[in-house]
Amino acid sequence: MSNRLPDGFKSGQVQVNGHHMKRKQFRSLSAYVLQDDALLGNLTPRESLRYSARLRLPRTMSRKEKKQRVEEVIRRMNLIGCADTVIGYPGLKRGISGGERKRTSVALELLTSPMVLFLDEPTSGLDSATALSLVRHLKSLAEDNRTVICTIHQPSTEMLQLFDDVFFLSAGQLLYSGPVLDLPSYFKNAGFPLPQFVNPADHIMGLITRDPDEAAEDVEDRITTLAEHYTTHNNLISVDEHAIGVDLTQPPPMTKGGVLWHVKLWVLFTRSFKQRLRDPGNTYQRLVENIVISIFAGLLFLQLGHDQEGKNVLVLPLYLTNFILPISNQRSRGCTLPIDHLLSFRNR
Repeated sequence: MSNRLPDGFKSGQVQVNGHHMKRKQFRSLSAYVLQDDALLGNLTPRESLRYSARLRLPRTMSRKEKKQRVEEVIRRMNLIGCADTVIGYPGLKRGISGGERKRTSVALELLTSPMVLFLDEPTSGLDSATALSLVRHLKSLAEDNRTVICTIHQPSTEMLQLFDDVFFLSAGQLLYSGPVLDLPSYFKNAGFPLPQFVNPADHIMGLITRDPDEAAEDVEDRITTLAEHYTTHNNLISVDEHAIGVDLTQPPPMTKGGVLWHVKLWVLFTRSFKQRLRDPGNTYQRLVENIVISIFAGLLFLQLGHDQEGKNVLVLPLYLTNFILPISNQRSRGCTLPIDHLLSFRNR
């Protein structure tokens, strides 16, 4: 639905305010927060936000306006206390906490003021208090005329009450879609009343998932019953109920004026240069490695004759310089390639 899959079978249409959107148009109106935080550990949250603003905000905005947008997002996501702290790498380099990392990832997507915000399991890897705090921040974003859609596993009762509407899926079948407040009455009418003092989300997930000691037929019967009940009591969320004050006759506004390619090149160069400067160990290692290999490669060409025998010996130095050296240089990129790939996926 977020139009982020590069391939795969997709059907149906994605509409915004009742208007069909092309893939590129919808991506300019929406943002997607990955489950894995794609952050450069040697930068601070403020630096990451400023670089992202220079790459993604329209060129019609001045540098001062972009900095103001960054500071506004920092205040909105409560990142003031850690804005100038190095992000770090979990388990490798100490930095900000897990909750602050997740809020930084959300802040990076809020720079473009998207109408729709998608999040892939934003609470995974967080403790209960941090997860609840994050969902409260997402709730405040939804109250600011923004649609927030996320997948979430094992929400607490307090966390579940923060959601306006929920969807329950099992084996590709939609079993419920509607307000959280309607959960008790809906499942009671379906023949599966929710017990008192029990988390509704845990109880419903217990209905549609198989327990190790339970027969598969019992779970399939419950899912079939709930699916049939859904077809006869279709409670799909109505657009009109959430479109108060929104003009559905007009298509949503589109952002124009992307950043020029040479500006992006310069921003990426400066960001990468600062990232390398703050990782002196890896930088010095690559420098010494290239110097030593270059010296040995140069010695192979020393005192080579100009006759046929010298030409035969020349094969080894040519092989070394054309194949071994590039592979050695790419080996040092292996540690940064995954994070760079995620960054390019997010920024495209």
